[in-house]
Amino acid sequence: STIVAFGSYSSIEKMPSFFYMDEQLEEMGFMKLVDFASEQVNDNLSIPFSEKEMELLRYSFASINYRYFLLDNLINKFNNIVPGYTDLDRNIRKIHKV
Repeated sequence: STIVAFGSYSSIEKMPSFFYMDEQLEEMGFMKLVDFASEQVNDNLSIPFSEKEMELLRYSFASINYRYFLLDNLINKFNNIVPGYTDLDRNIRKIHKV
């Protein structure tokens, strides 16, 4: 899943089945969010996307959202291991990164 999250494969023409088969993503309504965002973009265009363009848009939205969920989950796990890691008041070295 990490490879899918950080990959940017221009040769992909159809969204990987990973996004449909992962149980956690299904529980979160992940693909519903992707479909909703894609339809909102498509509905506001004067010339709708072709099927191929729509599939690439959906794949892009899925990749971006998956990266967010993956990194957010990793940060939360790391914060549980090292309490206060994300607290800027306690970790002054991180202020320049914000």
